[in-house]
Amino acid sequence: MTPLEILKYYESQALAGKAFNTKSWLEVASASQKLGLWKQAIKGYTQALQDEQYAQKSNLHFNLGVALTFEGYIERAIEHVNQAITIAPKPLYFKGLADALSIVGEADLAIKAYQNCLRESKYQNNLSKVDSQACIEALNHCAQDLPQEQIESSCKDLEIYRQMLGDDPILLSLSYYVEAKLLKRQQQHEEAFRLYQQGGMIHSQFQPFNWEEYIARLQNIKSSYKKLNCSSPNLAAEPGSAQTARPIFIVGMPRSGTTLTEQILSRHSQVIPIGETGVLYDVIKGWSPLKHIDIFKKPKLDQVSMQERKKWESFKDSTTGRAEECLNQMRSKLNQAELDQALTLRFAEKTPSHHLLVGWIHQLFPYAKIIHCRRDPVSNCYSCFTHHFAHDHTWSYTLDEVGLYYLAYEELMSFWKKQGIEMHELHLEALTQQPEAEIRALLEFCDLEWEDTCLSPEKAKGQVYTASLNQVRKPIAPKPKTWRHVAQHLQPLQELLNLSHQERAELFS
Repeated sequence: MTPLEILKYYESQALAGKAFNTKSWLEVASASQKLGLWKQAIKGYTQALQDEQYAQKSNLHFNLGVALTFEGYIERAIEHVNQAITIAPKPLYFKGLADALSIVGEADLAIKAYQNCLRESKYQNNLSKVDSQACIEALNHCAQDLPQEQIESSCKDLEIYRQMLGDDPILLSLSYYVEAKLLKRQQQHEEAFRLYQQGGMIHSQFQPFNWEEYIARLQNIKSSYKKLNCSSPNLAAEPGSAQTARPIFIVGMPRSGTTLTEQILSRHSQVIPIGETGVLYDVIKGWSPLKHIDIFKKPKLDQVSMQERKKWESFKDSTTGRAEECLNQMRSKLNQAELDQALTLRFAEKTPSHHLLVGWIHQLFPYAKIIHCRRDPVSNCYSCFTHHFAHDHTWSYTLDEVGLYYLAYEELMSFWKKQGIEMHELHLEALTQQPEAEIRALLEFCDLEWEDTCLSPEKAKGQVYTASLNQVRKPIAPKPKTWRHVAQHLQPLQELLNLSHQERAELFS
């Protein structure tokens, strides 16, 4: 039976009033985990662990910890992962602990846990694939903090980990990015660049980026937005409604300073950071002018829970309805203390790819503040090229496609400006060179009073899930242009980014 079939079976059992035994709860938990239904997984594993026969099963504590992490219950997640480690100290468990510690801002403890993951692997006679994967990911996170004398041996360990990956192209690709990071630590920039190319080629061959389809999608986004009836805000709307809400949306290219900006705002007493929620995409799906755009496909109703299915089927097809739903989903990300203050505080939602949705942000929330993060184009593109992203971004694995994607992003942001949508441009270079002046301008745009705490975003305790994790735990400082070490290889990228307006127009026609 598939995970969905298992859940449907137990759903029918529950409706029939049948009691679940421990085995049943475990099957529900496992199937839910595979489908990403974390609340159901939490309930299943919690019920199973109440059985004394299963209370010392390390994998159940770890799986519960994973599910709790995805639902944002990080402290409880850490407790269960630590319990798993106590029962059986596996590399995978140390890596899971490190991930959870990273999210709550315990960077030093997280680095130790990643290093413990690597250390524990040396005690394993036969590393499993999941433990090898955990070691590669752990090394990816702690490469910058690894003692210099351990770099050479870590490169050799990577060869061992690779042997356990089988034909998994994503993990194999990641392993070359990790090795490149290590070689950069030894100033071997040419060899590191070659490894970035090798890892990127493996990834792009497995998950190619369809440039023609993406350009068509951008054209559809622009034409669909032009067809919308952009109504004026309802000044008589109730306080706390979508028509009067003032959320802050942070958009831009990945690696452009979006996470740092979110951390700066999160230090303000009047702002609640909610991270990358994905709620805008959920809410906009099916909005009538957008149904033909692939990026906004309806969910496959046979792959979601009954509750989600009913919610979709009864969804209001109006701008106000969708805005209220978006606001409700944002509120669902908060804990009880934050929820009690949600009407008086401001949400800060950070999703770089929401640059695709700037027009709909403006339509849904007339009083929203939109922050557009920018960075030197070459630095931005090279930073994307040298990062192995956890999700999507299939355009980032070759320099040509990174450059094309950057031009398309700039062209779309120019389109939104022409629609009269107000945005605040925050340049990363200016922010890191004169932080107080830039942060003052940022807060003023957001209608927020000055607070000194915003100057120390590295002290933020909010959850950070992105590739920027290590950087945002450090004080604001100028970023070196590491691409200068391999500038000779970036000439085609620079030529692409320097195309004239007419030449760019031909690319998007």
